[in-house]
Amino acid sequence: MIYECARSPMLLLLMRLLWRSFPDGPQAGRPHQESARQHDAPVKALKHRNKEQVVAIIHDHVLGSIKYLPQQ
Repeated sequence: MIYECARSPMLLLLMRLLWRSFPDGPQAGRPHQESARQHDAPVKALKHRNKEQVVAIIHDHVLGSIKYLPQQ
């Protein structure tokens, strides 16, 4: 929903491609409670219009997903 609100077709396309790269979906392996907490943080930062905090949170969230990818 956040990416859709950005009104950037390119960003949305890239995110959908990223989500499809996860064999079992984007939430595969990440504990639900951790995922919910991590999605709450950028929403709060967006409400406060804190661009730097939103960028940092999403950056950490995406890089943190790497540990849940299956090992090749």
